[in-house]
Amino acid sequence: MPSLELKDGGCCFFLNAYGKNDGEVPEELRKFLQFIKANLEEREKDFEDSYVKQLQDSRLKIKQDREAEEQYMSLALNALLMDERDEGKVEGIAETVLEFLNALGTVTERQRSAIRSEKDLSVLKRWLRLAARADSLEQYLLDAEWKNY
Repeated sequence: MPSLELKDGGCCFFLNAYGKNDGEVPEELRKFLQFIKANLEEREKDFEDSYVKQLQDSRLKIKQDREAEEQYMSLALNALLMDERDEGKVEGIAETVLEFLNALGTVTERQRSAIRSEKDLSVLKRWLRLAARADSLEQYLLDAEWKNY
């Protein structure tokens, strides 16, 4: 397996989750790469691998821990807003809101359009916090006080 030696003595391996040589890859690595390329729904299945199981358990624990989720969202929001003068920030936050909402349910084109056309940064920040905490799309729409959407 090709590797890149680093100045500190470490090695860097390049892995391809979409490789075509399954027979040349150790079983544990093959299962890990399958997990990496899986979509959210597929990542819940049993990969019959202890390391992948640890990753799944850690992901579930973080997902269930609202405080950790809020801290993560706060860090993510701060990273997005470090330079509010940057023109792409508004679009970035809007797209992040849509990512969270897509995970909760089917977002209508009208809802997408409303989020993408919002230019008030404080409104987008509020929507992002609500989307990160919502358990369902319906809850988000209620909490965000969206009417007729």
